[in-house]
Amino acid sequence: MHTQESNTRNISKMAICALLTIVFFSLANGAIYAQKTQNKYPYKVKLAGSDSVKVPLKTILANPKITTTHPGCEIASYVISFMPEGGEYFGPFSVKGSAIPENNVNFLREFTNMTVKIFIDEIHLNCNGKDSLVQPAFFKSIP
Repeated sequence: MHTQESNTRNISKMAICALLTIVFFSLANGAIYAQKTQNKYPYKVKLAGSDSVKVPLKTILANPKITTTHPGCEIASYVISFMPEGGEYFGPFSVKGSAIPENNVNFLREFTNMTVKIFIDEIHLNCNGKDSLVQPAFFKSIP
C-alpha cells in the first residue's frame, strides 16, 4: 500500500534526478561549445591598431587597416560592411589583404559626426602558409 509520504518521496526523487540530468547536459554542452569556439577561432583582430570596440574616426582614417593579435600571421582577406547610425547597410565588400579599400575609407569620412557600425566577417589569416579562420569582429567608428 502506498502512502502519501512514499508518493511524495518518489516524486522528490524523480524531480532531483531530472534536475541533475538537466545540469549535467547543460555543463556538458557548455564545455563542448567552448572547445569548438576556441579551436575554430583562436585569433582576434584589431581595427586601426585599437584594442577597443569603439574606435575614433580619426584613428581609423590615420591607420585604415585590420591587424591580427597573433604573431607571425597576416590578414589574407576579409569581408567588411558598414551601418551608419540611423542609416542603411552598406556592403558587404570582399577585401584582399589588411588595408581597408579607399572607397570604404571615403565612405567613413562622410560620417564625421555620427557612429558607424563596422562589421568584419570571414576573416582569413595567413600563418606560415596556412589559412586560419578568425572570429568575426564588430567595431564602432565614433566621432
